[in-house]
Amino acid sequence: MVKIKDNAHYEDTLKELKALEEQTKEMQKVLDEYNSYNDLPDELEDMRNQLIEFLERRKKYVDEREKAIAEYKIEIGES
Repeated sequence: MVKIKDNAHYEDTLKELKALEEQTKEMQKVLDEYNSYNDLPDELEDMRNQLIEFLERRKKYVDEREKAIAEYKIEIGES
């Protein structure tokens, strides 16, 4: 479980999440492109599956950080 230690850590986490959001949008575009094809060659199918797995792991990572941010805001009394 992630815990925000102080305001600097909070700010760093917000910046990280913003950067990850932008990267994820770009990766989702690639995934959408893969998904637009009915029949991908095996190599591209493997890459598509790896991207799906990566995005699932990233979602969990982001969710943990967002939860930590919410808990920190409660801790410091910010809504």
